[in-house]
This record gives sequence, structure tokens and C-alpha cells, in this order.
Amino acid sequence: SLSTCLTIPFSIGCGLAILSTITFFLGIVGFLYKPVFYILLLILFIFSLKNFIYRKNLKMPELKFQGIFLTITFFVFFAVSFVGALTPPTFYDSLVYHLSIPLQYVKNHRIIEIESNIFSNFPQNIEMLYTMAIILCDDILANLIHFVFFPLITLSIYGFLREKYDDKISIFASLIFAITPAVVILASGTYIDLGLTFYLFLSFVSFMKWTETSQNKWLVLSGILTGFSLGIKYTAGISAIIFILIIFYTTISKRENIFSKITLFATPAFLVFLPWLIKNFVYTGNPVFPFYIFGNAPDYIQKYLSH
Repeated sequence: SLSTCLTIPFSIGCGLAILSTITFFLGIVGFLYKPVFYILLLILFIFSLKNFIYRKNLKMPELKFQGIFLTITFFVFFAVSFVGALTPPTFYDSLVYHLSIPLQYVKNHRIIEIESNIFSNFPQNIEMLYTMAIILCDDILANLIHFVFFPLITLSIYGFLREKYDDKISIFASLIFAITPAVVILASGTYIDLGLTFYLFLSFVSFMKWTETSQNKWLVLSGILTGFSLGIKYTAGISAIIFILIIFYTTISKRENIFSKITLFATPAFLVFLPWLIKNFVYTGNPVFPFYIFGNAPDYIQKYLSH
């Protein structure tokens, strides 16, 4: 079971991951139209409302005076990022690919090959959310989607530590993250980094739940979230390798079947990441573009990687 401070991020995170995945498949079949998303959101809202009523007993932890004072500090930094998120995107990354590529998908009502933009063949799970945002509203909504990861990560850190420590330690730990200048700046624009941080942290929390309880469901969930993180940015592979090494060590220590545990983690991770591998292979002949594993990379790819 999860505390309220973890249930909320996990619920929202899984919901956004589902929306991202649905948007991807709608884009593949050429169904990126506003009425389709209205119907989709209406259906998901009905399911969410039913689930929310079922979980009406959710309660936030009671904070002491010092905890309340520190919590107010969070909102200062949240407010700075929120105001920035309400302004039109001007960052290089947003204008060149995080938003420009989804805009091309929206204009064509489908996911298309964009030969003129090298970044169009990177994993795009967060960009799928931006695609949905542009279809429903505009680039400001895309900004706000990335901003939401800021308070969600902060709440996740607090909830994870609150199960083991008191309010003071938990709040200070999450505050260290929230006041980091790079985090505040990233939260105000359409980047993907906080989305990656959020999903990797959820996968870490799930992984720790498995080490504590030995329940396989947590290991499978960690694999799913890690696979979704790989669909955000290739660098999530570093965490995936670390998780596998810890599984290897843990299973040896407990004298359990190593192969079965690694399979429980790696299989869902691979299956969730697989659609992007297939897309890249179809468009470029290389599943992990631009990191060529079949033959030498073209000159323009080598120049990009050396840069």
C-alpha cells in the first residue's frame, strides 16, 4: 500500500503515461484530431471520477507549525515556475524540437517522418503529451504539463521519506530539490527533464518497495515505469542497468532465481519502450537512432554525437 503523498503522484503519473501512449498510437494511425481527444478525455474522466470516489478516504499528513512554515516556502518557488509556464516558450530546445516536432504531427494529424530534424527520431513520450496539449489548446498548456512534474516530484520525495523519517527531514529533503535553480527554470518551459526525473523516481520508489516487501508486482511496476522513462530519454538506460545490477545482487543474497526476477523487470521495460524502437527502425533503419548499432553512422550523425 502507498501513502496519500505517494498515491497521488503514482495515480497522476500512470494517467499521463497512458495518455502519452494512447496519443502515440493515435498518431501512428492518423487520428490526431481534437474531437478524438475530447471523447478520450471524457472517458478517462469518468473512470477517474469513479476511482476518486472510491479513494475518498485519502488524507494528507498533518503538519506541525515548522512543517507548515517550510511548506509555504515551496509555494514561492512553485509560483515562480508557474508564472514562467504561463508565458510563450522561448527556449531553444522547445522551439527546435520539443514543440516544433509535435506541431508537425498536429498539422498532419499523424506521426510523420521529418528528415530535416534529427531530433524527430528520439524517444518522445513527453512530446506526445505536448502533442495532445497543442491539439486541445496551445503551447501554454504544454508548458503547464511539464510544470506539473515539479510539485509531483517534490510530493513524491516527501511521501517516500515520510514513511521512514519525521516531517522535518522529509520536508527539508524535498525542499532541497524544489529550491534548485535548474529545477525551477526547467519547470517553467517545455523540456522533458522533469518528466524523466519524475518517472525515474517513481520507478525507484517501486523498486525499493520490491526490495522491502519482495512482492513481484512492485518489480513489474518498476520495469514499466523504467521502460516509459526510456521512451522519454535514452539516458534512463543508466538507471535500468543499475536496477538490474541491484536485482542480481539482491537475488543472490536471498538465494532466489536470478533469471525470473530480471525477466519480471526487463520484459515490461522492453515492451513499453518497444514502440519507439520499431518507429525508429522503420524510419531510419536504426532502432536506437542516433546511436548506430548496425553499420557506421552517417557523417551528420557523427558530427552531432561529437558535438
